Amino acid sequence: MRLAIGLLVLLLSAHRASALTDTERQIIIERAKSGEIAGGAYRIEIKPEYAPDLKKRSLFVESTGGRAFINRDLDPAWQDCMSTAGATWMVNLLAGYTPAGPLVSSTIDLTDLPKVGDCNKDWHQALYQAAVDIRFDALSADVKVGDQLVRDYVDLIFGSVSVDVVQLEKDGKVIKADIKDMKGGLKTLQGELTQLAGDHNKLSQLIIDENRKKAETVRVVAQHERIAAGVSTVQLLGRVILRNSPDAQYKLTTGAKSIGAIADAVVDLSRSGVTDAAKILLSGNIANAALSIVGLFGPGGQDPTIALLQSGFSSVRADIHQLQAEMNDRFDRVDRALDTIYSSMQTRFDEITDRLDEFNRRLNILSVRQRQEYYVSISAFQALLTHEYKSKIQSCRNKEAPSYLTYYDFAQCLTAISLYGTDDAANDVFTGAVFFDPALQPEQAADGLDTLDPDYLRGFLAASLKGKGSLVGEPGSSAIQVAIPSPMGWSGAVDTYLAVRAIAPRLKSANDIKLAPLTSDSLKRLQNTGNRLFGGVVALRKYGAPLAMDIYMRDVRAAAKPLAAAIVAHLADSALGVVEVGDYRKWDPTYFNNGNDIDFELYRGAAQYVVVGPDKGNLVAKVSVQHRHVVSGYQATAGNVAWLKQRMDDALHDDANFGLGTYEPPVVTPADEVKTAVKRANATYLGKVKMTEWPVQATSALKASFTDYAGTDELRGACSKMAESKRYLDALATLYRSRIDLAKGWPAELQGLPTGTAIDKICGDLAKAISEAGPIEPRDGLAVDVLTDVIGERISARVVKLRQQYAAAPMDDSKLPEIELRLQRIQRCLKHADNPMCP
Repeated sequence: MRLAIGLLVLLLSAHRASALTDTERQIIIERAKSGEIAGGAYRIEIKPEYAPDLKKRSLFVESTGGRAFINRDLDPAWQDCMSTAGATWMVNLLAGYTPAGPLVSSTIDLTDLPKVGDCNKDWHQALYQAAVDIRFDALSADVKVGDQLVRDYVDLIFGSVSVDVVQLEKDGKVIKADIKDMKGGLKTLQGELTQLAGDHNKLSQLIIDENRKKAETVRVVAQHERIAAGVSTVQLLGRVILRNSPDAQYKLTTGAKSIGAIADAVVDLSRSGVTDAAKILLSGNIANAALSIVGLFGPGGQDPTIALLQSGFSSVRADIHQLQAEMNDRFDRVDRALDTIYSSMQTRFDEITDRLDEFNRRLNILSVRQRQEYYVSISAFQALLTHEYKSKIQSCRNKEAPSYLTYYDFAQCLTAISLYGTDDAANDVFTGAVFFDPALQPEQAADGLDTLDPDYLRGFLAASLKGKGSLVGEPGSSAIQVAIPSPMGWSGAVDTYLAVRAIAPRLKSANDIKLAPLTSDSLKRLQNTGNRLFGGVVALRKYGAPLAMDIYMRDVRAAAKPLAAAIVAHLADSALGVVEVGDYRKWDPTYFNNGNDIDFELYRGAAQYVVVGPDKGNLVAKVSVQHRHVVSGYQATAGNVAWLKQRMDDALHDDANFGLGTYEPPVVTPADEVKTAVKRANATYLGKVKMTEWPVQATSALKASFTDYAGTDELRGACSKMAESKRYLDALATLYRSRIDLAKGWPAELQGLPTGTAIDKICGDLAKAISEAGPIEPRDGLAVDVLTDVIGERISARVVKLRQQYAAAPMDDSKLPEIELRLQRIQRCLKHADNPMCP
């Protein structure tokens, strides 16, 4: 979606700087005709009695033949705005008025198309506000779904008012849905959902072709936009066709939006240059969006809407698998996650009793330590299987149950199912807590997330946090610590409870059953548990994610020192201005004849010396040296030796009598030996001298060392732990969120944090993040210590910013469909407590 908007804005904003080509003008005209520009809900028929209130809100209402229409194209305020934007020609075009002759080129060239978008958004915003305040009834609506700038407003408008007939203009055709033609409407809806899945398949193929350089980016963008328009079409059709079936409408909307969210993430993930952090978060987007669809598949059986969504999800999963085969490094995590979700989906169509068998089977994979830690929970779970629980549920769900269930049996069934959802499903086996090994550190939970059944995510992550660090005693953190049923366990209980409750009128004792007093308390307990369940997810985000930030920073600091050491080690291999080439002159005495006589050895050439610091003047390495033997002819008496030493000092500088031509040929030290010696001297200097005393050359060389350093085993281990803790933080912050915009807010900050993975070096993204944060000013400390502090400080500043943005963001911005949908059903049952069908 963002790519499509970007390209459109480029076209709309750039054309005013110079005249457009005929092709570009024609594109703009066609987009105006199709509704990609100035589209949306442009004409709505309303009941005439609402006209006065709408007029008071400055919305133009057209009256004709006793009928009333909100008509944007005839609205004077909208026309004035369009005139200011130089788009009167477009107003005429949309109103069906064709001026004499073709449109004048200069007219289009002078149009401020971004302003046209603003005019349309402002008009739709005013209509939405009127829809919220007046709640008028719409008899019909004409909508052009191609305008992505107002798509959200259109959805909000028709989420606030009811409409009997909707005509959607899409891809040059009109799609009509009428509340009175349910059969035809469902067929239309099925066709659009099938097309939506098909469009996703085409998108995947285009991405593969683009990767092989067989397709242009613009084709991917156009197909992505088709999917966004398809999502909007399905939502609007559902508003009409399923108006009297809120559950089905909610499922449809959630499923369509989720497919759109998957497409958004797929396009972003397919782009070259996507960072490892973005891969993780985008993979989470796709997995969570898929989980949103699967979460609608309750154990109580399928309705036609769910059958369509299941088919769509299966198709999308196949698309991801195809992308994974083509672009493994980007889609491997997604493919594994969807495989797990798809496997989980298969069991979601089963009854509670079959789920119990599945849970029991999974206990076999636990380690001895886990079995010991969770002995009580496992024993309680297995005891539950022997309580005739399964047979009781099966007897209540049998098709022949109404012919043999007594009032007592019926009440017992409802009680057992209610307890399952509120108490039994809170067992550590159901929640998934048993699958986290308590001997592990919290962040090591990240390793198990990709292959974990999504039913277990909340319990698994909560188990990793129990009794850990700063979480203990945090206000509100008890929501994590208390036992809350698994989302699947609770939703399965709700579906089964309501299915059993619905057979009450068919029982032989139906006349004696009073549903309200029999079921109200159980429904309220299930309702409270559902609210606590969602509260548990919010608590994991609210309290778990900040703790994960602390763990992440701990591991960043643990990686900081070995990374600093690696950087300084490479810095020692650079020209720092610490060692320079100088003149080498030296003599050595040679004693012979039992030490009675003395000769001398002269040496001249070039050598490397330390020129700054406490070791200034120290010889580092000889570069090239020549030798000459001098026969003195003297005995080694004290007086002679002292005199001869002075003579040798003079000889080293006497080029007339002792010139280099009188020496032997030079002996050259191998370059790699000299380099090693210089590096050793630089390292000694860096280990002794504070940064504030460094030569300018040394400070300037520091930046390059952030990209060219060599890794060590210690650094590799530290960065591996840091990568774990970053994935753990990602998991807690993005838990069950199906649509995260990486371009802004806390998700952008989260994505920007280094993961500890390599770019071209061990922990390369961490080093890159520090380097790109700006030059490191010299400090009063040794290099390794200063760099360790700088790494910690710079990443800490980013984590602080993330923490602030994250704390300010809503924690409940992405609800779990399986919880929200069933809470709505329970609420209706409580409202109509005596009605078995919960209308």
